[in-house]
Amino acid sequence: MDGEVRALIRRMPPDRKRKIKEVLRAVAREPRAGKLLQEELAGLLSYRVGMLRIIYTLDLVRKVTHIIAIGPRESIYAEVERDIAYQQRGGTSS
Repeated sequence: MDGEVRALIRRMPPDRKRKIKEVLRAVAREPRAGKLLQEELAGLLSYRVGMLRIIYTLDLVRKVTHIIAIGPRESIYAEVERDIAYQQRGGTSS
């Protein structure tokens, strides 16, 4: 998990933080439990936590789960899509 995601979790209310951490442990145990995303987000997975989504990717060779982003369903997919487009143009993740 990168520092930005860790900081986001630290700022969450205690009940939401607890739920996110529970889900992250569940994803660590069963990484393929999330929904496979399509089109521009192909290769990523999404796991629902109430109104939030955890977007992540799997490195099956090293058996590692990378948390890409956590955010509200209404905006997180577009944000991740923008980050991917930016990275493909030679930028870095925001």
